[in-house]
Amino acid sequence: MKNFKSCFCLLAFILTLNTYSQISFKGLVVDNLKEEPVREAAISLMLVDNNKKGNSLLKSITSDKGIFDILVPSAGKYRLTIRAFGFSPFTKIIETKEKPGQNSSEDKLLIYKISRGDIELQEAQVISRGAMLNGLDRKVYNVSDDLQVSSGTGTDILRQVPNVSLDIDGNVALRGDENVTILIDGRPAAMMGYRGQNAFDRLPSGTIERVEVIVNPGAKFDAQGTGGIINLVTKKGRELPFNGSIQAGVGTRDKYDLGGSISIPVGQIRINTNIGASYRNMLGGGATDRTYKMIDTSYSYEERSNSNREDLNYNAQFGLDWEVQKKYLLGFSIGTSQGSRNSWDSTNFKNKSIDNSDSSWALQNTINKSADNNQNMSFRFERKFKEKTKKWTADLRVSNSTDNNIDNSIFELSPNYPIAFTYDGVYQEDFNVTGNGLRANFQTDVEWPIGDKTKIDYGLRSNWRNTFENQEAYQFESSISSSSKYDTLRSFITDLKNQVHAGYVTLGHAFSEKWKGQLGLRYEHAIIYIKTSDTSNINRVIPGLFPSAYLTYSPKKGTNFQFSYSLRVNRPDGRWGGNLNPNIDYSNPSGLRKGNPELDPEFTHSFDFSAVQYGRWGSISGSFYNKRTVNMMSRFIEPLPDGVVMVSWENFNSRDNYGLSTNMNVKLNKNIRMQISGDAFYSIINGRNIVSNLNQGGFGWQGRSNLMIQTFRDQQLQVSYSQWGAGPSGQGLRKGIHFFNAAYKLNFMKKRFSLSARISDIFNTRKFRYLQYTDRIDIDFMRFRESRIAWLTLQYNFGKMDQKSRGRYNSGSYSRESGNQIGM
Repeated sequence: MKNFKSCFCLLAFILTLNTYSQISFKGLVVDNLKEEPVREAAISLMLVDNNKKGNSLLKSITSDKGIFDILVPSAGKYRLTIRAFGFSPFTKIIETKEKPGQNSSEDKLLIYKISRGDIELQEAQVISRGAMLNGLDRKVYNVSDDLQVSSGTGTDILRQVPNVSLDIDGNVALRGDENVTILIDGRPAAMMGYRGQNAFDRLPSGTIERVEVIVNPGAKFDAQGTGGIINLVTKKGRELPFNGSIQAGVGTRDKYDLGGSISIPVGQIRINTNIGASYRNMLGGGATDRTYKMIDTSYSYEERSNSNREDLNYNAQFGLDWEVQKKYLLGFSIGTSQGSRNSWDSTNFKNKSIDNSDSSWALQNTINKSADNNQNMSFRFERKFKEKTKKWTADLRVSNSTDNNIDNSIFELSPNYPIAFTYDGVYQEDFNVTGNGLRANFQTDVEWPIGDKTKIDYGLRSNWRNTFENQEAYQFESSISSSSKYDTLRSFITDLKNQVHAGYVTLGHAFSEKWKGQLGLRYEHAIIYIKTSDTSNINRVIPGLFPSAYLTYSPKKGTNFQFSYSLRVNRPDGRWGGNLNPNIDYSNPSGLRKGNPELDPEFTHSFDFSAVQYGRWGSISGSFYNKRTVNMMSRFIEPLPDGVVMVSWENFNSRDNYGLSTNMNVKLNKNIRMQISGDAFYSIINGRNIVSNLNQGGFGWQGRSNLMIQTFRDQQLQVSYSQWGAGPSGQGLRKGIHFFNAAYKLNFMKKRFSLSARISDIFNTRKFRYLQYTDRIDIDFMRFRESRIAWLTLQYNFGKMDQKSRGRYNSGSYSRESGNQIGM
């Protein structure tokens, strides 16, 4: 026993001596773009001088704070290699010293910045700084090199994003849900002037770098928007020296684009500017067939229209960031967006009885001129801490807008054409609409780690929106009338004041390397006030608590599973044309629209289970989701006694969506890659509280595929196919739609220049059609916009180019996003 103790003591002494002789080498690994710690990065040290004794290869892994600590057997030169998923490998020759003070210490770590690499379809797990996570439901779609959006608009970009669809008016749907919140650089798009029909036609695609999509947002985000959040991130080039680009494009039938961006570092200040201008001449048209089934008579109604519009748009955004003593970041931006539109529409109407014994006709010609102007300004403050995972930010954003719209409608009609389908039978009806709006948004956020495995985020937000709209209508009795009379029926004002105040807290915890979770709770207090022409007031106060939860399991590198839950809200909109405003829209006298001042908000419980697998071959992901919506807000169609169709809004009992979503990006070989995405869902709509037999159910689906081919060294071909299947609506169904796009790109002069050619909707099949049925009327509605548009675009890149853009073709890929959440 005594000999055993002696041997044990000798062994312990030898081990202690060996440990003491080793040298501790420490460092911190950060993302060079966001300057945030990179966790779980693989660290290896290889001794360069093989004549020295010791381990030839030493390994470690970074902690949640991005720190590594390796014991090296002796001083000397080593080859340091850092590998992290989503980043390019980093290699550097380092030299360790014999004296401990000459190596890195806890107080003064050597910092190693690593760059992101190109990874296809990597849907963001988003484990954001420490234990905070947003979930697999957040995706980042890189569109800056997508051939299909060259010389395009924000609308073209959104059409390319998987799981997103747009109708003819530019309304965005995510997984089939139209209640989507759209942001630009984390700010509400409406604050920057992008609102109304086809709003993103005014946003040049060349200014957008990527699109962030969150299908099941947590408590940190605004609860408004049951469909999710889409954030368009503009180009800034903050991580590079002086850089920028200029882009010019020309399209068939009078379409032109010009834009550019520039980023300039001046000491501790970074200046960013985006400028764009576009002119578009667009054709369109549609057809509507109605069959009336009245008690006393039955007849049919036909409507055929053709339209042409000219859009001229300008926008500019200037911003600067100033880093003060590496502790504070001050940001300021100012921007403007201006647009004008001239359009005409010619519509033929035919009314006839079922047996064709009686028929009548009318022709309506409408000329429209409109203009809008928006100015926006923002201030940002960020307090940085020594510990990278700590942060405090505050933002103030203000915008002001004005709108002017003039409509002149002239009617020609047969003597027996129904007067109810016209403007009281007069020859001409003029609408003059003026409006102005003021918006402000303030928010502050704190991110604070508690130890190595827990993090708490909390913040406050307040949003104010005041808008005023005045519509004046005038009538000319006949073509020879020299003066007009004021139309009191179709004239009105809307004075809207809307406020939303919110506070939130989230708590994230890493239970182990494989299991992580987050809980969140958000409170919102919404106030809506509307004053209309008849001096009636609408006052609504809508409070609510919105919980969220995430649980993530990562059994091995590249494989992740997540379950998430959130409660979302869709509040009624009080602006003119909104679903709460009772003022009637008379722009089409045979089909009127109005809001419902008694409409209640709808609430959606969203459950999502996701899985994703990454590999060198690419990636594949899938999710099963269920959305339970109560008090579903839906358009409701009913014919009035005179045959005019009134479209209003009602709260249906509920809607249940059960869906499956998939995304896949596969590298077939070094020159060919394919990206496929699809959604399939079954919807059950219960409107029996409105009509006893109103119960809709059916399948809906959509899919998109992109084939990317590197034909030659500096040339790429892209072909895409999109299809949206038929699906149920409140009182009918939406017909399916499909279309092909193609593009080709040539890079030259060391990729300083690029020339792109693309054509959209090659076979002219993109037509939107809806079928709606009620007890007294059936409606077949179809509209289309100009197709087979060809574009030729030239782009010049100057200054320091992004090395990622100089690499292989990376159109439409997904990338892992581990940065900040994009807003409240």
